[in-house]
Amino acid sequence: MNRQQSPSDQRKARYHTEWNDEKLLPITIVRAVATVSNRNPTEIEPLCDAINPDALVTLMTSCNDSKSASVTFSYAGYDVLVQNTGQITLWKSTES
Repeated sequence: MNRQQSPSDQRKARYHTEWNDEKLLPITIVRAVATVSNRNPTEIEPLCDAINPDALVTLMTSCNDSKSASVTFSYAGYDVLVQNTGQITLWKSTES
């Protein structure tokens, strides 16, 4: 898989998952963070506190197969990399 390297790639990835349904992308992110942090999804801050879920879905689904898109943001103590290839990667955040 070809993708741009992000600053987060310099750290060992903590968790990988995939998304294939644009309607479930925000839910998949919340569940991934809940899984890796051993918390219930309802105990995690709302995703909209970190990023606009609708804008994220629009960006990830508006690029065709010939264009790559990725977004990295901090959420609930993790850096989250979302790619329009369907990949989600989490790292423990280094921000205080």
